[in-house]
Amino acid sequence: MCAVLDGESILAVMPTGAGKSLCYQLPAMVAGGLTIVVSPLISLMHDQLEKLKELGIHAVRLDSTMSASAAKKVMDEVANVAKPTLLYLTPERIVDRTFRAELKRLRPAGANLFVVDEAHCISQWGHDFRPAYLGLGDAARDLGARSMLALTATAPPQVRGDILERLGIASGRVVSVGTVRPNLHFSVIRGRSEHEKQQKLIELVERLPGPGIIYVATVKAADELGGILRDKGLDVGVYHGRLPANERSRVQDAFMGGKGSPALMVATNAFGLGVDKSDLRLVVHYHFPGSLEAYYQEAGRAGRDGRSAHCVLLYCPQDKRIQSFFLGGRYPDGEDVRRLVRALAAGRKKADDIGNAAAVGLRKTQVLLQHLCDAGLLAEGDDGYALTGGHVPDTDEIEAIVHSYVVRRAEDRRRLEAVVRYCESTMCRARILATYFGEAAPPACGRCDRCRRSKSARPLVLHPEFGEGEVVARRGTVLTVFFPQFGDKTVREDFVQPVARAAEID
Repeated sequence: MCAVLDGESILAVMPTGAGKSLCYQLPAMVAGGLTIVVSPLISLMHDQLEKLKELGIHAVRLDSTMSASAAKKVMDEVANVAKPTLLYLTPERIVDRTFRAELKRLRPAGANLFVVDEAHCISQWGHDFRPAYLGLGDAARDLGARSMLALTATAPPQVRGDILERLGIASGRVVSVGTVRPNLHFSVIRGRSEHEKQQKLIELVERLPGPGIIYVATVKAADELGGILRDKGLDVGVYHGRLPANERSRVQDAFMGGKGSPALMVATNAFGLGVDKSDLRLVVHYHFPGSLEAYYQEAGRAGRDGRSAHCVLLYCPQDKRIQSFFLGGRYPDGEDVRRLVRALAAGRKKADDIGNAAAVGLRKTQVLLQHLCDAGLLAEGDDGYALTGGHVPDTDEIEAIVHSYVVRRAEDRRRLEAVVRYCESTMCRARILATYFGEAAPPACGRCDRCRRSKSARPLVLHPEFGEGEVVARRGTVLTVFFPQFGDKTVREDFVQPVARAAEID
């Protein structure tokens, strides 16, 4: 908070419940003027505003659900209020140049503070990448923001670097308070088949107290598993993105309502960033998550009240194929780029028109347009996009862009393998997570399933560059070691030091 008030730009990595919102709300009140808060979910903005209004703090929001007259009323309020004001916006709204021009006309002094919540969404290495976030750095500079504050609960070193670079604050300070939360009990339960996983899930939810969330990978699985649990007499809600909006709101409100609400929610990751239920006692991942960042972001919703809570991953090796399928369609290929370039050469200027003409989805279109801009091949003006100097990218330039996605696919596979190792490792689960996020290995937690079964543990070693790791294979004096942040590495035995497990319990 002091650094923000001094005009520094900061990336704050703080776990769920650590007070991220206070890091900008209090400076906003002290510094005065306009504070812009970019938030990815309308429901998240709504919750924040209700809490601020209870405190007598002036805060307003603009989102796609509002009528034109309601939006105008908010803009008039922003223009006329002299006291400190927090303006909550979606990334899609703030990157719109027309909107920014109107905001600058109403508030010529611009913004004192520009806040990016859930900042991992800006990174293409991050698990919730959102293309509109790519324009936030330009938006902050356009509005003359005195300082920037990026906030996230999960960001390994590569994602941190990407966030700072994308926001244009490469020299900004990173403040990390650590990921370890002593009230969370991590465990992995292995199932050899779908039927066995279902039986183990039923045993789990009957044994452990709720309320809880059961995350699944697909809409079909959410509906089917919800039906199975209801047939067992369990009080269960089901939430996914294909439900009508009013049904999603009804289900979420019922679950968040406290007494009398369903004990369990079976949900896809659509039930995500807007979840602020402090008394969750259980978060189960029924399917394999795509990365440890995604896993910890969702598992970390448990126990926000500081009381004991369980984070359980049901592991069936075949489930990895689901995430592999999702990753396979995530990035554009060479033909996508060529079709998009042809659409630009034909004079298409707006992102949706370009995407439609190229038969490329809007999300991929936005990503590709940003990369063409970064490469200096495309410029964005008030009327849309245009090829720089009318130059149509040649084969080499297109291949350079495609290669960047090849690199990202490889990184996605590495992150997926990190989840496999998390499931199969005999290391303390909390230590794996902490070191994966670039932190010094903490003492063994004594709470996770691995700590409770440490007699079956593999040897631990310390490498001067890769940190602490687990020996998974040995061939003479050559070791294969799993390092949470770097994956499997082949190292010579005399390059590492043994690490005792004395802190772990039987």
